[in-house]
Amino acid sequence: MPLFFAGHGPTSYETFGHATVANGTTVTASASANTKGAYAELSASTGIDADGFYLYVLAGTLLADYLIDVAVGASSSEVDILSNLLCSSPSNNSEAPFEVYIPLPIPAGSRIACRCQSSDSNAALTVSGVIVKGGFYEAMKMNRATTYGADTSDSGGVSIDPGGTINTKGSYSQISAAITNPIRYAIICAGAQNNGVRTSMTHAVDIAYGGAGSETIIVPDINLRQVATSFDTIQPAWLPRFFDLDAGQRLAARQASSNNDATDRLLDIAVVGFD
Repeated sequence: MPLFFAGHGPTSYETFGHATVANGTTVTASASANTKGAYAELSASTGIDADGFYLYVLAGTLLADYLIDVAVGASSSEVDILSNLLCSSPSNNSEAPFEVYIPLPIPAGSRIACRCQSSDSNAALTVSGVIVKGGFYEAMKMNRATTYGADTSDSGGVSIDPGGTINTKGSYSQISAAITNPIRYAIICAGAQNNGVRTSMTHAVDIAYGGAGSETIIVPDINLRQVATSFDTIQPAWLPRFFDLDAGQRLAARQASSNNDATDRLLDIAVVGFD
């Protein structure tokens, strides 16, 4: 039965990317590390005018960092609507599941495709999703996505170091000197820097704007964790947040961690901004 929200009509759903009922579509990185692979088709033609979509990803069993693109358009003429969404897979032969909502419209009749690059050649993801229309999703609809801080040279993000004192915020690392477009909604992405022997610890990340030395925190104390005996990767990988930031602002991040191991305390951050 459709759901209703005042003034926004019924909510409709349509799945995409299911190679089988219980599994998504395999998206394989290039044979060359840190290079985008071929697009994999997730939907030949969507059936509704979508206000946005949920993206589901199972990161593979190889230790790797990934940058993911989602595109619309005919084969060989794809146009990315979402670029360089960062995530990492663990080193213990477990697939790490991720889910996030993307508030970008997709017209009915669109072909949806996905590609990725990885720090490990030929690494693969399993990708599927659900497009949605109406209800609360109509009110959330944005026009574009712009990614800041992704590093295509290593399929990661901006390294954030808390320093050598545990449970103390370190210096800010710049994600963007001046954001290109306004941000009204964001997905904060956390990556594991291709580190498969992480010590168990927690992190608290601040996202801030403003000049170096005079930053103002806009999203405080994002709690992240890593567990040595299960996922060596950073969890959760994707954290949606609403905030308002005008174009031209400097964007930065800092963190505190519960352990000061010189390598394991580090993590990567990238921000996908929507307006």
